[in-house]
Amino acid sequence: MPNLKQYKQQLANNRHRGVVVIAGQQQQTIAALNELIDDAQLTDKFWLGSMPHAFSNYQQINPKQAQHKLGQQCNQLVINAHDGIDLNALGALAGTVKAGGLCIILTPELALWPNMADPKSARFNAYDQKGNEASCANRIIKLFLNVIESEPDIVLIEPAHSELAKPELKPHKYRYRIPQLQSQLPSQSLPTEYLTGQFKTAEQQQAVTQILKVVSGHRRRPLVITADRGRGKSAALGLAAKALIAQGKQRIIITAPNKHCVETVFAHATESCDNPAPLVFIPIDELIATKPSADLVMVDEAAAISAPLLTQLLTHYSRIVFTSTIAGYEGTGRGFEIRFKQRLNELTPNHKTLHMNLPIRFAPNDILERFINNALLLNANATQINQASSKKEAQDKLSQTPQFTHWNRDQLLDDHHALTQIFALLTLAHYKTSPNDLRHMLDGNNIEVFSLAINQQIIAVGLIAIEGKLDATLSQAISQGSRRVKGHLLPQSLSYHAQVPSAAHYRYARVMRIAVHPDIHQQGIGSQFLTALTAHYQQQAFDFIGASFGAQSQLISFWQTNQFKPVRLGLTLEGTSNEYSLMVLKSLSADGNHLLQTLTDKFSQQLPQQLLEFCPALDGKVICQLLSHNQNIKNIDQPLQQAIVNFTQHSIDYECCAFELYQWLQCQLAVQPDTIAQLSAEQCQLLTDKIMRKKSWSQICQQQQINGKKQAQAALKHAITQLID
Repeated sequence: MPNLKQYKQQLANNRHRGVVVIAGQQQQTIAALNELIDDAQLTDKFWLGSMPHAFSNYQQINPKQAQHKLGQQCNQLVINAHDGIDLNALGALAGTVKAGGLCIILTPELALWPNMADPKSARFNAYDQKGNEASCANRIIKLFLNVIESEPDIVLIEPAHSELAKPELKPHKYRYRIPQLQSQLPSQSLPTEYLTGQFKTAEQQQAVTQILKVVSGHRRRPLVITADRGRGKSAALGLAAKALIAQGKQRIIITAPNKHCVETVFAHATESCDNPAPLVFIPIDELIATKPSADLVMVDEAAAISAPLLTQLLTHYSRIVFTSTIAGYEGTGRGFEIRFKQRLNELTPNHKTLHMNLPIRFAPNDILERFINNALLLNANATQINQASSKKEAQDKLSQTPQFTHWNRDQLLDDHHALTQIFALLTLAHYKTSPNDLRHMLDGNNIEVFSLAINQQIIAVGLIAIEGKLDATLSQAISQGSRRVKGHLLPQSLSYHAQVPSAAHYRYARVMRIAVHPDIHQQGIGSQFLTALTAHYQQQAFDFIGASFGAQSQLISFWQTNQFKPVRLGLTLEGTSNEYSLMVLKSLSADGNHLLQTLTDKFSQQLPQQLLEFCPALDGKVICQLLSHNQNIKNIDQPLQQAIVNFTQHSIDYECCAFELYQWLQCQLAVQPDTIAQLSAEQCQLLTDKIMRKKSWSQICQQQQINGKKQAQAALKHAITQLID
């Protein structure tokens, strides 16, 4: 019988966490777990997946609740992969295992596993055109197996009688492979970088010192702390909060994607603290809406919050700390660094950064961390594009015709370098890229993957979802609200929300993600890539290429530049992005042209009413951009021009020409959309809030920080003059 005692002792000596894979039929793996793993003396044991009654001393975790275990720890984690694998839950719970502990994964027989139905795969399948939901390809399982095969420090156990058991495993009742781990640390000592007492590492002590300096030092010098999981950044926030409370600070605000993220912060802040009341959690949307005063604002897991929201906090609060996980299911910190760094440099050029390298919960080169990072591609980094020695050389390189590739995903799985480069670019492009997104990319039944490359260097990536071609009966049911099928975002939304049932009949290529290497942003690569994608799907006889995204001015400009038309605006803010979704389309067929005209006409007709009744937080510049798409607006006639002259150049009050201003603004933006660039963000907001939304003067004065109606009306006249000139 394999003996795991030595393996576990070596893990404890090295302060590492181990991985044990037990493969076979479910009953066999449960029996092997019961027989081989001596866990009777262990407490704090977690179990993910279906759990036999005999293991009731484990705490069974619902995959949806896995993130709530942030900050908690366990001695042993069992993953029952016979139920399928939820990659987000696996990534979250792996971080709870203590040094010396085990992550035990129960799997089907390894040779059979890729061909078996995975109960967790259905969520990644779109309803297909025949009304069936095809099974996933299980490429993610093959990737998982590749990592198991290549990782030398994990234990592998299989039933001996299985014909498929690996021949190199030692013969017994169980065939097994138990590695001999090399000693990493002396058993009774720690490296000099580790400390004893309140701070576990010198980096953690430095982090607390710098957080305190944000409060005591110069204003407008925020701190950004980044780290992989288990490095003690949340604990550092808690220790700093505790110190500030001891100094008599009265208001320390912490925010995060959800309250569970900050349990570790509160645990450290309130330990032996007589008065923890000054530390309060406020949800991100409430914090932005109310903007209460604070001695310090701390933003934990900032990577899982959209950059526009973070920018609002950065603009308002002069003493603020951001922390972010670099590689993790919470959201990718690498993308956070790229996207938010530009705003930090613009608004607070004297900001400070700190990266925490040394793990606290376990020693460096941890087996479980390495296994999870490789299996979920959490450590995927975009290869830096070689910098040209001169501007001309850079231009010559970018002038080369990039290689446009439509990937066969089986071949992509075999090309590990390309796979990691593609996923790395995707994580840089979106603030919430998770391990489940990797599975969706590899296994989703309606997903296609494209790339652009120069000299074998991938410079842009696109994920496309194939949608539409739903039959008439289903389309009618969708438009009436009695049916909803998986996937097919564009056709279903246009059929139901825009009330155009025939929209579901057409064939759509929806751009889910488009990402350009950050080293070559603003070089036209994204537009070039989009042009290639458009040509590809036009050749495939699609009716539309489209997208749905958060309505940000910069994104709208990109899609407008590439001739995409807005067809639907979401009426509610989307989760932690705090943005309204916008759908855009570009026609690829004659039939598509007719439908697009219908949809854009409806959009232009409905938008003014939507602005009055819905979307109260929609940005003023975004409103101006959307109004500019009304193709049914006539030129500004002489009476309308005269009304504007009377208002801007004479002593005519707004109330005397409110209707004319309402007509004129829509005409002006539609006829001369380029004039939007002449306005500041504040002027766009003023024009749209007063003229389109009909807000009261008191509301305008409060929002624009203006004293009284007279000054507000003068600002409105100035904005109109700017737009005309």
